[in-house]
Amino acid sequence: MINDQDQSAGGVPDGGAVQPTASDHVGTTTVLSRTAVDRVKDVLSFKEEVFEEIATDPRAMSQGLGVATIAYFVGDIWFVFGVLLSVPLTLISTAILAGIYSLVARLYSKRVLPYTAWLRVTMFATTPFAFGIVPLVGDFAGWVYFVLLMVVSIRAVANIPLGAAIAVFLIAALVPFVLAAVVAMTVGLTFLGGLFSLLQSGL
Repeated sequence: MINDQDQSAGGVPDGGAVQPTASDHVGTTTVLSRTAVDRVKDVLSFKEEVFEEIATDPRAMSQGLGVATIAYFVGDIWFVFGVLLSVPLTLISTAILAGIYSLVARLYSKRVLPYTAWLRVTMFATTPFAFGIVPLVGDFAGWVYFVLLMVVSIRAVANIPLGAAIAVFLIAALVPFVLAAVVAMTVGLTFLGGLFSLLQSGL
């Protein structure tokens, strides 16, 4: 797990993240030479240490962005022109979701990681969305795989029990729906209020 002493300043800023050395290994490959492909393999194998590694390595940001972009593009490839719009939108939603994870995780963990750490982890966890290239079952399998990966990554990065990790994921998943409902109600009430005012003025 990520050492608690690295969090003593109230977080792990990217500039002060644990710097890997030649002695830091994941399997037989040093952290310094880890490629996106190496990390994707470990992510899909549910290796918790790779999520910790990604969270503390600022250099994994460009890798994560590339992984997420490719996964979304491949998964939506059947939409032809629509994929050009869906990829940017899903990347934005991933960035928002990472922020929600980082906030909700604080309810269960004393370890405070910067938003960028959660963004890197979340982007790598989107890898299974590439399964969407397989008609019908691909999207479902990709979502299930993503949920499992996110729970494992939350548990590893926040260093919390499995039950708490599941709770973080579920709460974070509900937040967008709650916000959407609030916005819809606000817009609806505003519209009805305007309509009522127009009716009154007409009378």
